[in-house]
Amino acid sequence: MNWESILDRITSSVFGLICHQDPTELLYIDGKAVTLCPRCIGLQISFLITIAIVAVLKKFGRRSSITKPALAITIIFALFAPIHWVLCRDGISVPDSTMRLVTGLGSGGAMAILLNAYLAGKTGQIPSERLGLKIIPALAILVIAETTGSALVSLTNWLVLTLVTFICVLGNSLIAAHTLWIIVLGILGSKSKTIADGG
Repeated sequence: MNWESILDRITSSVFGLICHQDPTELLYIDGKAVTLCPRCIGLQISFLITIAIVAVLKKFGRRSSITKPALAITIIFALFAPIHWVLCRDGISVPDSTMRLVTGLGSGGAMAILLNAYLAGKTGQIPSERLGLKIIPALAILVIAETTGSALVSLTNWLVLTLVTFICVLGNSLIAAHTLWIIVLGILGSKSKTIADGG
């Protein structure tokens, strides 16, 4: 068994925890399947790319909060993947790997922006119409994530795409665990405050 086969077995097992892995919907590169569907690939890659972009913006003093107009646009992008899934399921839209990937990329980036805004609120960053993320920067981030993700899928081979996707899944799992931890700490902190206040 060569190391590509080992990688395939490991990634297939991990990807199986988050994806249906329907053989009819998978991407095949040089006859070899990437065992994560295009929609999930888009979600995972775009989410981590956007998290990275926002982290860089923070280094330059940009807030993670978001203005209301940008929030509305971001929510629309976040709905791309689920809406496309429903349309395909109901036979309204023809299932297509490209559209699955594109809608996944759009939704993944949007969810990362929304998560950052949520965490900004949890860490005491007050939403600001002046300093928060506005529509044009939000759209620019989403376009960069979408373009980068599309190029990565189109221009790489099976090995590179599988490795990158695997790294994204692991990274996003850590982000999810960190977010859950913040939520738990917030709940425990609220209960402690209530008890301390005699509630």
